Amino acid sequence: MRLVRPLLASLALLLPAAMQATPITFALDHGSVTARVVLNGTLIGTGAGFLDAGFVVFDPSTGLIPNFSLHSSNASAFAPALPGAYDALALSILIAPASGYSVSATGTGPWSITLGPINVAYNGTAFDSTLPVTVPPVPVSGIVPINSFGVTAYYNAGQMRLGLLGLKIGEVRIGASVYDVRADIEFVGFAAPEPASGALTALALVGLAWTARRR
Repeated sequence: MRLVRPLLASLALLLPAAMQATPITFALDHGSVTARVVLNGTLIGTGAGFLDAGFVVFDPSTGLIPNFSLHSSNASAFAPALPGAYDALALSILIAPASGYSVSATGTGPWSITLGPINVAYNGTAFDSTLPVTVPPVPVSGIVPINSFGVTAYYNAGQMRLGLLGLKIGEVRIGASVYDVRADIEFVGFAAPEPASGALTALALVGLAWTARRR
């Protein structure tokens, strides 16, 4: 009994310390993708989509993001100015760190973060959305390597919001024209249990159960 009480007191101090000292993994709760199709700096189409998978590892003590992955299976855009009969795009995108990834941050709540390099892998189609369809879909795919990119991060009460504005998520070639697809992306996630804090919590519960049994 004499040993259990000091142990429980130590665990009570270690648990919040451990949770603050290590980066937190946030699992996707919801997220949005607002897409824009641009030709030579001119906006010719807009659309939207959702993030359907992803996580962000964030350290509130430094504002750094050691790792992340964001995925949207269908970011669509209506662009009637595309040549021929094409007037729409549908892209699947995956954004993740590339080799040599590093990150820096300034501020606090919100944090202004520069990270990179990152890769944006994309695939999808340009197609005709009007009937009757007069042209076959054009497949598009590739990887956009980005040296560095700025994001804004908000952290409050276990919730993380990450904003990426103007990120290039794809490139579509139709004839001699090259269309950039850019997006504003918002990630909203909640803290997932960390293994270290989970183990400390379990140990504390075992100690409490053992104390109750002794009593």
